[in-house]
Amino acid sequence: MFWALNRDSKPFHDLLFNPELFYTYRTEKNWPLKTIDFGIFNHNSNGRDGPASRSFNKSYVRFNFEKELKNWVARFSVQAQDIYAFDNGNKDIQDHIGPLAFNMSFIQLFDGWVDKSEISLQAFPGGKFATHFDYGGYQLSWSFRFGGLQIVPAFYLQYYKGFAETLLNYSERVDVFRAGIIF
Repeated sequence: MFWALNRDSKPFHDLLFNPELFYTYRTEKNWPLKTIDFGIFNHNSNGRDGPASRSFNKSYVRFNFEKELKNWVARFSVQAQDIYAFDNGNKDIQDHIGPLAFNMSFIQLFDGWVDKSEISLQAFPGGKFATHFDYGGYQLSWSFRFGGLQIVPAFYLQYYKGFAETLLNYSERVDVFRAGIIF
């Protein structure tokens, strides 16, 4: 959800509705590969009609790896996906969202003044065969709570560079820093 707080009426710029049906298979406990997610049906829509309508469906398989270290956890996932059933407003979205997506995150790297922190780097090359790294997107994010305050929600900082940050503006390159809260 992108809320345009800098505008007079404070509208929501774009929303993503993402219902999905998936199955998670858990592997042996001592393996680095912890789970395999099978995305049977995943619908992505901005919920609009007319010229602003954007949607597509996808099916995927995602391999989730995890390594627990002394004071923190490292996670890595790679997702292979098939994107189909494009809306008329975004028939060329495969130029910007390819068949591969990668995520690396580090959990609880900082001890003390922040609690439940997670630093994450996501990358997805564009192009039908994931060969256009300049047409995909990259996101660096950090979510955290201040230690000892037991505040929910968490705070969130994000830097995004590339295409397809939102469905409405998927074909526009952005280079943006955002801050928000996670419930």
